[in-house]
Amino acid sequence: MKTISNGSKVMWSGAWGEDSAKEATIESIEQTENEHEKYGWEVESINWKNGKWEFPFVCTLDNGHWAYSYQVKPM
Repeated sequence: MKTISNGSKVMWSGAWGEDSAKEATIESIEQTENEHEKYGWEVESINWKNGKWEFPFVCTLDNGHWAYSYQVKPM
C-alpha cells in the first residue's frame, strides 16, 4: 500500500489520462462522491492498494492543472 498527501510526487497523465505520464506534485486533494466530479471535501491523504485508490478524488497539481483520480498514479 502507498499513501499520497500534499507534497507527494505522482505521475500525472493529462487529456483524460491519454497523454504520456509526467511527474507532478500534489498541492491539494478533495474526496468526491463519484468519478468525474470536480469538487468534494478536502482530505489529508489517500491510499493506493492493489492498483486502486481507496476512493475517487480530484487533486490540484503544481503544474497548473487539476486531475481526476484515474489520471494520477503514485511514484
